[in-house]
Order: sequence, then structure tokens, then C-alpha cells
Amino acid sequence: MFYIGEILKTRGNNGEVVLRTSPDFSYTRSIHSIFLKSKKHERTLNIKSINEVGDDLIIKFTDIDTITDAYRLIGYSAYLEDEEINTFKKDNLVDYKIVDIAGNLWGRVINDIEEGLTHILEIEDDANVIYIPYSENIITEIKIKEKTIIIDPPDGLRTLNK
Repeated sequence: MFYIGEILKTRGNNGEVVLRTSPDFSYTRSIHSIFLKSKKHERTLNIKSINEVGDDLIIKFTDIDTITDAYRLIGYSAYLEDEEINTFKKDNLVDYKIVDIAGNLWGRVINDIEEGLTHILEIEDDANVIYIPYSENIITEIKIKEKTIIIDPPDGLRTLNK
């Protein structure tokens, strides 16, 4: 799951809420559902509409129709679930910088190749193309606001597939 922010307050009388987004989250496409978690409860809600206002998202959930229902969501943390994350990442990784954990720039993503079970990022540096498997073992962090992917590559990956 990917943390996207916290529900701060209600907005209007029709069940809309204000979600303050995390600095690492940048809303760039439609999201269909959000996983909400509090200290005692967890639930997934489908989204009817989203409007971006500064660092906040105004969200209308499908099954939340009153201000009373919306009040119950205040304080919940919001996450993208795995299937939403995969779609979100796939739609947005081209042009991201690739930086290893030591701070070395590897280049920029020029293609996100996904065929069957294979998922590879095609990276271009000044003179070469490098292929990086899309794997939890290699990709340690995706910084959406900075459009940066942090990797912890195995030895030899950079020269393996030039």
C-alpha cells in the first residue's frame, strides 16, 4: 500500500471530505478507490469524484451521502491499494529519474515495458540504454513529487545489459 494522506474535515452537506495529501503524492490521474484506516477500523471506499485544490483533494465517495457519514471519516489515513498502485505507477514512470541508494544518477525512464509477468524499466543515460527489472528487491522508493525512483541495484546490473 502507498500512503496518500489524511482526511482532515468534511466539505458541504453531501458527504464530501477534504484529504490533505502527503508530500510524496501527486494526483495525476483518476483513482477508483481508496483504502482508509483508523486506529480501530479499516475499509475500502469507491470514489465518485475527486477535485484537486492546492495540496488537498476534495473527494466524494460513492456510499457516503451525508455530512454525518463524512464526519465519521475524519482522521482516517488514506492509502492506494496494490492494484491502484500498479496502475498509478505504470501510468506515470516515464521521465522519472533513476538514482541509486548511494546518490548516483543512472538516467531517466524512457519506457515502461510490461509483457505478461515481465515488468522492466528502460533507462537512458548520456550514451547507453539500461534495463532494470521492476522488482521490490531493486526499487526501494518512488518519490512522486520529485519524479525520482530510488534503486538498490545488485552488483553488475548497470553493465550487464548496456
